Amino acid sequence: MAHPRSVLLTVFVLFASLSGCSQASKSLSGQQLRSNIATVEKWMTGTFESSATGDRIVQARIWKFLDDGPWFYSEHSRQGDSGQPIRQRIVRLEIETDGSVAMDMFAIPGNPLEYPAPWQGNGSMGGLQPRVLDPLIGCRIVLQKIDANEFAGETEGDGCPSSRDGATHETTRITLRSNRMMLLSRGFDANGKQVWGSTSGAVTFNRTSRTPPEE
Repeated sequence: MAHPRSVLLTVFVLFASLSGCSQASKSLSGQQLRSNIATVEKWMTGTFESSATGDRIVQARIWKFLDDGPWFYSEHSRQGDSGQPIRQRIVRLEIETDGSVAMDMFAIPGNPLEYPAPWQGNGSMGGLQPRVLDPLIGCRIVLQKIDANEFAGETEGDGCPSSRDGATHETTRITLRSNRMMLLSRGFDANGKQVWGSTSGAVTFNRTSRTPPEE
């Protein structure tokens, strides 16, 4: 029969071993979480252009002093629109416990064109601050890591509002890679009929620069 002390010693050693493995696992998981959000941040940054449509998307880091980001300014312009962006949004990245990376969307209040891009003027975006942004709850996209070369995610349901071309809501799917992103955005009316966006699949935007345009 085993001595009570030997049983206690065995249990203690086993507990210590499991505790050590748990701590190592947490450390590795934390490293992976940081790696995932850093990768998405890097792949999102820069100027992207579509040869098929002539559209351009520019995404630049802003408010780097904040610790609840990274935060991005994102604008989408279309060929033939005098270079004026057709959409300006603020995006905040947030790491999830499972390693996915959430993209929280925010609308710029009032007329977004009144706020200069972060690469224009003195870079302050006209004094824009996070506290005045309008959160677009239904437009959240959670990017899952598909493999070492790809993250992908999409909006859920019909909760992302849109007033463009008679739409009531929109859906978006993003596939992000190191040198390009594939974007499928579509708008639907109250009856579920598509009223804008691609009808033939995602549009590919190739990165043409890792920095914003010089304007």
